[in-house]
Amino acid sequence: MENRGLYERILQGKVREVGFDEFRALVEARGFRFERFEGDDWIFDHPSRPETLGVQARGGKIQAFQALFLLQMMETQDFASAG
Repeated sequence: MENRGLYERILQGKVREVGFDEFRALVEARGFRFERFEGDDWIFDHPSRPETLGVQARGGKIQAFQALFLLQMMETQDFASAG
């Protein structure tokens, strides 16, 4: 499964060294699509979610809370098994 390694790292709480490009590939594999830039944020939406996912890249890495927020979204919806 593509991006399975990153998903497993996030599940294990290893969210401090998540690269922006690999995180972006993970969210896109789960059905999110880039919608727009808002300041420094990349805003992604998902057809089955009313809220959006904002992601910032700092030094090529995302902030830990963003990975945890994605994990929470994936646990409450049925896109944890996609990709």
